[in-house]
Amino acid sequence: MRKLVLATIAMSALCFSSLVAEAETKTFDSPKIGDIRLDWCVNWGMGCGEPAATAWCKTSGYDHAVDAKQAPDIGASSPTKLIATGEVCDQSYCDGFASITCATAELPAPLPTTPEPSEADASTPLPQVAETSNETFKNPMHEGVRLNWCFSGTSGCGKKAAEAWCAQQGFSTAKDFKYVSGVKPTIEIGTGKTTKKAGKGFSRVTCVK
Repeated sequence: MRKLVLATIAMSALCFSSLVAEAETKTFDSPKIGDIRLDWCVNWGMGCGEPAATAWCKTSGYDHAVDAKQAPDIGASSPTKLIATGEVCDQSYCDGFASITCATAELPAPLPTTPEPSEADASTPLPQVAETSNETFKNPMHEGVRLNWCFSGTSGCGKKAAEAWCAQQGFSTAKDFKYVSGVKPTIEIGTGKTTKKAGKGFSRVTCVK
């Protein structure tokens, strides 16, 4: 019986080592969807960076991305494709990936055991830590059109328009925002008016919870 138990333990250890060994990573340079470079964002101005990289890794048989390097402003020379919709971005402000490192899932670490609190510990409440969450959106869209720099006409440009857009995304305010010229068409968030003439649009907006 003792030999059987030892053999079982040895076999379990071997299986565990085999599972750990299955976890692997691989780096892909200039990742593409078909023949077109992968866009930096999952959708227009949303899910940029790691979410887009992880989505691409999953299509390549991996579980998630562990590293991603940006290739900024490549759209004019190397158009990029959005992984969510298949739409192509061929403007100079379109970003892609220089490389993505994908990984298979590793075995989760065992959960730490938490000792029961003593009576003294239970009488002292733990401090509350406020959570904050920022998210940066590249080339933000409103109703499928690039967001105009102004809220309405020539008023509310920059801050007001950015704050209104962040509010629609479920955030409390806008922390940072930048514009780019020569964008067309654009839409005013205050009026819903679409302008086909090239003008200023947001290149990125950072929203805050």
